[in-house]
Amino acid sequence: MTSNRFIIASLIFGILTGCASAPKYELPANAPVATVKANLKPVGSRNSSTDVEFKIDNIFYPMFYTSSLKPKEFSPVTIQANKPITILYQNRFVNEVCRIRINAILEPNKTYTVIDSMSFGKGLFNTGIFASKYCHFGIMDDQTGKLIGEYQK
Repeated sequence: MTSNRFIIASLIFGILTGCASAPKYELPANAPVATVKANLKPVGSRNSSTDVEFKIDNIFYPMFYTSSLKPKEFSPVTIQANKPITILYQNRFVNEVCRIRINAILEPNKTYTVIDSMSFGKGLFNTGIFASKYCHFGIMDDQTGKLIGEYQK
């Protein structure tokens, strides 16, 4: 019985300290800013998740995360503009992971939307077995509708 309590306490501690260790992004004072929204598709199964992070000044910060099977609303994120950033997209689908990195410089006072999609090949003899998975991720300038960064894998 004591062993089970120790295991449960260790798991809870690990979860809490793991969540607490994610750095919080703070905008520099008087910095130009851009806003980033998300239009991420719901995941395809209970064993799937999607997360988007951004890297600025060599530190990754969480941006958006979902493991929901239903569409989800995301709060916009404000990031320093006129500075090189890397946006990392990771989609975990059962036992596969799709990772896409896009480097960009966001313009001040603009709003961008990160978008994703997935498609699957027909696989061996159209059975779905050994089907290829294709991930698509992009950053769209909301004012012009143009993609400033796009990648398909």
